[in-house]
Amino acid sequence: MTKREQQRIETRNKIYEISFQLFLEKGFDKVTVQMIVQKANLSVGAFYHHFQSKEAIIDERYRDFDEVLEEKYHLEKPKQGLESIYYLVYKQNEACFEMGYELTSVLFKNQIGIHHSYMFNTDRFLVKELKKNVDIMNNGKIETDIIVEELLRITRGTIYDWCLHDGNYDLFEQAKICVNMCLLYFGLIEGQS
Repeated sequence: MTKREQQRIETRNKIYEISFQLFLEKGFDKVTVQMIVQKANLSVGAFYHHFQSKEAIIDERYRDFDEVLEEKYHLEKPKQGLESIYYLVYKQNEACFEMGYELTSVLFKNQIGIHHSYMFNTDRFLVKELKKNVDIMNNGKIETDIIVEELLRITRGTIYDWCLHDGNYDLFEQAKICVNMCLLYFGLIEGQS
């Protein structure tokens, strides 16, 4: 890697990290590009060279999550089907837990106003793997896409609720309960007596 390429990566990372510091401190809506570049000691042009907008920084966080998830998934190789579904949901919750409810709230709050967010991209690794693994378990009565969308809605809702409660309950346990209810409803697992 050349020195110029290294500098480009460092500048991008600096903008990324400082942006999230400011989003957490001041709230996404109150942070301007000017505030980010001032704190990073960079020009506005440098910001726009790396990111199209503040929203693009949020989307980048989701892309980073998917890259790490894909790497871990292929490394840890959970069993296809139910185990993989639990694994994918667990890793999604783990990423939020590690960020903390405050920063997760910033991410979720920002997504409400964006219509073409990466979060909802069906080509994301998380979505594709959920589809593949739900399809393995699905008896074909209901379209896999419908089941996956419900799973994603439930997991987003659980994370959102966890944020509303200031992270004051076990996100992992609650997510598993909600995922199980969804899978039970669609007949992918059987109820426990």
